[in-house]
Amino acid sequence: LVSTTTPGSAESDPARDVQANLLPTVRFAQHLSDAAPGTRLIFVSSGGTVYGNAEATRLSEDVTADPISTYGATKSTAETYIRMFGHSRGLPLLIVRPSNLYGLPLHGAPFGLIHKVIGQVERSEDVDVWGDGLNVRDYLHIDDFLAIAIARPSATPVVNVGTGIGHSILEVIKLVEQALGRRASLRFHPPRSIDVRRNVLDVGLARRAFGWTARTTLADGIRAMVPGT
Repeated sequence: LVSTTTPGSAESDPARDVQANLLPTVRFAQHLSDAAPGTRLIFVSSGGTVYGNAEATRLSEDVTADPISTYGATKSTAETYIRMFGHSRGLPLLIVRPSNLYGLPLHGAPFGLIHKVIGQVERSEDVDVWGDGLNVRDYLHIDDFLAIAIARPSATPVVNVGTGIGHSILEVIKLVEQALGRRASLRFHPPRSIDVRRNVLDVGLARRAFGWTARTTLADGIRAMVPGT
């Protein structure tokens, strides 16, 4: 969970992302396997970025990682090193691939689409939309994510954590409008090459391996983020 970048900031300086996040992760995994053999490493990767523009309607753990962003490439490479330590040094591991997390500020500030849209609508600012607004994501509330992070150990090496339900950017904006009781003014920009078109996770393995399922609907999660609702 110790990371110095967001998907946006990683893209602006890929070399820094490697130096600040990939290298320390590799060093940590190496030190852990040397100094505390048998200690289990849980690595939080990114189900929202490592798969890239895969064609599957729901992305299972068997889908080949093919990231199109710096953030996803760093996470995917870190996964490869960690699995290597698992094979070569017997490091017990679990790689968790969460979908798009929301619900609390990260890095000490609001982070991600939902936080940004709520703030822009509250301030009566234009809501920035990159592309046509039909890109689909799987949004996972932080409370549900923490429930899987402390789940019982399993032999499963890699697990997706999400809701298995996709929502477009325009649908997210509509839910924010409903929660705030205000209309949003949209400002469209050209699409970005780093944004995948659709990303919805297959979370059947998490349900089978850990007895876990997400409980918070996106509408309820957004309402909980709006003061007075």
